[in-house]
This record gives sequence, structure tokens and C-alpha cells, in this order.
Amino acid sequence: MKLSIDHSHHFELLRILGHAYYGGSDVQEVLQIAGRLTPGDDEGWYEAWNALAESLKVTADEAQEKGHLKSASQTYLRAAMYFMISDFYLHANTDDPRILASGRASRAAFMAAIPGLDFEVARVEIPYEGAWLPGYVVKKKGTPAGKRPTLICHSGFDGNKEELVLFPGMAAAERGYTVVAFDGPGQGEVVRETRRAFRPDWDKVVSPVIDFALTRADVDPSRIALLGISLGGVLAPIAAAKDRRIRALVANGGLYSFYDVVSARFPEAVPANRERFDQAVNAAIKTDTMSRWAINHGKLVFGVDNAFDYVNSTKPYVAADAAQVRATTLVIDSEQEGFFEGQPQKLYDALTCEKTLMHFPSSEAVGEHCQAGAEAAGGRKIFDWLDEAMDVKSVKP
Repeated sequence: MKLSIDHSHHFELLRILGHAYYGGSDVQEVLQIAGRLTPGDDEGWYEAWNALAESLKVTADEAQEKGHLKSASQTYLRAAMYFMISDFYLHANTDDPRILASGRASRAAFMAAIPGLDFEVARVEIPYEGAWLPGYVVKKKGTPAGKRPTLICHSGFDGNKEELVLFPGMAAAERGYTVVAFDGPGQGEVVRETRRAFRPDWDKVVSPVIDFALTRADVDPSRIALLGISLGGVLAPIAAAKDRRIRALVANGGLYSFYDVVSARFPEAVPANRERFDQAVNAAIKTDTMSRWAINHGKLVFGVDNAFDYVNSTKPYVAADAAQVRATTLVIDSEQEGFFEGQPQKLYDALTCEKTLMHFPSSEAVGEHCQAGAEAAGGRKIFDWLDEAMDVKSVKP
């Protein structure tokens, strides 16, 4: 079933629809927006989602004033996710003030939702190169005190830590894990508030997060897992190749070379012919929503001002040291991957550790990139594997 004839709109609608499982959307709200959207209309996308988020925030404020705290929490949470998705196609102008405003509105609504959740969610500041990275620690309410198996998770090209709290955060927490979800350079709050762009030496990002986790009484140093989503499917292996404290690694989905993926969309970039490349990009962004979004967002998160430099700046994002990974590793290969075709196998082949290449078939409703729309079914497959890899089958939340 297609939610839009615009492939990019379809995927993002499916993504936000999937968050309904952990309360981050409501099915009819998403479907009503889908019915009003015009393919390729970037401004229309923003206006529809922002209007819904603003309306829900008003509703949540009223519920909170009247003492309906659970209703307020649930409504704030949906508003947070809708604010988050609203600016998705606005990044042609990386200085558009709505980008910063929507991120702040999303975080404010998310923080307002926390008291009514069935999970303990604490915002944390993780020391990082003289500054800090924003994150959350997530646990199921009522989890016994003491050291717990711990999942550290980060997103990829376009996700953020608030989205990670829903999935995989809540999925892990309800299984007894302590979860640390964070935004790194190029992601979420960090890139919007500080303009810190992605960096290819991702171990320099993850290792301080592990250092932080190890200061906590609810983290078991011998059972630390790292999960990277989308572009995180190469970032996490880069980190795990250097930091041996990681016991288990999940690449969702598996990615060996980001440049191979990006340049395949614009083969004119491969021979480094600037004129031909610019012509191809200009033609694509006029007619293809996905190409327009990828280029515009790429400029923002990689800290460059043109498409040619963006594509070429992705070259170092390759799991060249995958053979150095010692963590037991799950590489996810989704049947309808759409973005990383062939990449999971390349990453798997480069690994020499104990490893699993897991096929996620459409027949089980998990065939989309990063299991979009299937957080229950996807979570089962991921966490059944992770529980066994981390020896946590006996842990009860």
C-alpha cells in the first residue's frame, strides 16, 4: 500500500506512522495529512505538519492545565514527532529560521511529554571535546536498581535522539536495558544549534558516550551494545573498530560505503566533473523529491554550501577497518531497502568477528529501510538477537 505516489513522501509517512506503536503518532492523524499533501510540495509538507503539531500543543496545554496529565503527555509526544518531521523538506536554505524553530518546538513538546510516559526518560549532557552532546537515558519505570545491560544508540543522516527514545529506546527499555540515546555531530539538536557537521572518525563521538555511560550505576560495563540506524549503519562499525568496550553491534541497515550510495544517484560526480555534476543535480532536484531532499539536507549536515562538495565529502564514510571490529555484530539487510542495496552484504563480508547477516523480509512486514512502519515486528527480530548476544535472556524489567 502506497501512502503517496511521491516515493519520498511515502517513506516519511510510513516512518511517522510506525511511531504510533510507542505513541509518537496516531494513525488517523497521519492518514489525514497524507490525503492533503501534494507530491513534491515542500512548503505544503511543512505547513500541514506544523499546523497539526501546533494544534496538538494547544490541546496538550489545555489538558495539562485541567490536570489530565496522561492525556497531556500523550498529546505532547505526538506534537513533538510532528514538529520534528515538519521541517524535513525545508533545507534548501540552511538558514531558514523554521529549521531551528521546529527543532526547538519538538524538543519542548517532548520534554513536556516525559512526566506522563511509562518510562523514565532523563535528559543528559555528555562531555565531548570541551563541550557536550545532548542525550537521554531511558529505562522502564519500576526497573530494579543495579547494573543493567546497556544499549547506546545513535541515528544517521536525518534522525534525532527524541525519535530514538521511541525506537529502539522504548523497545530496549521494556526488555530491561538501560538506554543511552544521543545526537552526535551532524544530527538533530547538535547540527541545528551548533552547526557541528558529521565527522568520519565516529569513534571520537561514541567513545565519550561510553565513558559517560560507565559513570552510571545502572550500566553493566561488560554488556554494552551499540546500535546505529541508517547512515549509523556505517558510523557504528567505524566506532566499534576502535573501541573494544562494545560487546555487541547492530548496523540497521548495514552500510559499507556512504559515498558509493550517494554517488550512485549522481554518477557524474564520480569522474569529478563539476559542470556535468551540477547539470545532473539541477535537473534531478526539479523533479525528484528524494534527490532534492538528500542534496539539501546533505549540505546542512555535512557543513558545505553546494551539492558537489557534499557528495565528495562523503568519501571517508567507509567501514575500511571493519576487520578490526571484535563485537558480535548483526548486519540488517531489508528486502525493500531502497537506499543501501548491496551494502549490507559488503559490510558483512568485510567483518571478521562473530557476525550475522539477517534478512528482513516484506512477508514479515519488516522489509522497508530501518523497518519503517514496523517497530513491533522489527523490534522483536533485533532484540531477540541482541538478548542472546548480550546474554540477557533472564533479565526481567
